[in-house]
Amino acid sequence: MPHLSRLSPPVEGISEYINIDAKVGRDCANRSGDVEIIQRLVAIIARNSDMGIPFPTGRFDAITGYYIFAIQLSARRNLPGTVIDGAISPVPAGQLHYRSHGTYCLLHINAIAQETNPAAYAELISRFQRQSTPSAPTTTGLCTANRY
Repeated sequence: MPHLSRLSPPVEGISEYINIDAKVGRDCANRSGDVEIIQRLVAIIARNSDMGIPFPTGRFDAITGYYIFAIQLSARRNLPGTVIDGAISPVPAGQLHYRSHGTYCLLHINAIAQETNPAAYAELISRFQRQSTPSAPTTTGLCTANRY
């Protein structure tokens, strides 16, 4: 089930973000709630895209998969260690780095959604209860410059 996690101190304007419990993507668990929140975040980011936007159905589909790859490819331009595997992983408490060299793409999706449409992102976040334990980041470096 999607939930809010905290970053303390904030990283590039993000003090809390929507996290998921299981991987979303090709050949992943694709739990309905986790897929739906990725679709809702992508809808905020891609609202002006020529590719269309995913409907928040909670079912993994081709357009959701396309945006996962697009986000990973874009992140890799700024952070060469970003893994491109077609999956969005949950962010463990206290970590920003995926393995030793990449940043979790879920953090990128949250940061880009917040930057693209702050009101829509704030409304989406308001639907979740706050977690009591903050997650301390190990470094900074979210990329928010690219559009999909």
